[in-house]
Amino acid sequence: MRVLVVVCTSNAKGTEQLGCSLNALVRELLGPFSIVGAHTQLDVRVRSHRQLDELVPPRAVPVSRNNADQFDRIKRIDAYDLVFLYATPDFAPWADVAQEVRWFVRNAFITRKCLFAWGGGMQLLAYVLGTGGNLAATPMRSTNGAPLRTLPPPSARLHAHRPLIDAVTGEVLAWDAIRAEWVAILDAGSHPHRV
Repeated sequence: MRVLVVVCTSNAKGTEQLGCSLNALVRELLGPFSIVGAHTQLDVRVRSHRQLDELVPPRAVPVSRNNADQFDRIKRIDAYDLVFLYATPDFAPWADVAQEVRWFVRNAFITRKCLFAWGGGMQLLAYVLGTGGNLAATPMRSTNGAPLRTLPPPSARLHAHRPLIDAVTGEVLAWDAIRAEWVAILDAGSHPHRV
């Protein structure tokens, strides 16, 4: 059985140690299980979200059987039986650095992989399901409880072409030039928990 563990952290420090711990956890979880009548070994691979290049086809061209390189990368995802996704709580799925893992998760869904997530990985899954995996957004927090729709028009800080995500509600907002306001386009399901 081939298993892939993807580790997403906002800081590269400690990723290797975290990966070793997750590898041991997955081996402990799956070790007692075996396919009846088959002698299979458990092959667990651990990768950082920064190490998914060979599994993620370029986004510029639609995936097609006619494009051998792209199709080969999708087949590499399909070679895994299970995918485990872990993200630290400070890993923001809407950040630019998460683009590759968002695209990986999207393609894992396309290949119908069994994908298990915990920690911030659940937030990543919700974000990919809500946005399709293509959307990077700028996180914003409303001030004085005012909704983000009341933000000023785009400027050097708030670009009109880049959506905003409300860090409190999880709403993704886009600038509507006709109405001259920020409007909600979807709910990414990214809601922080207060302790």
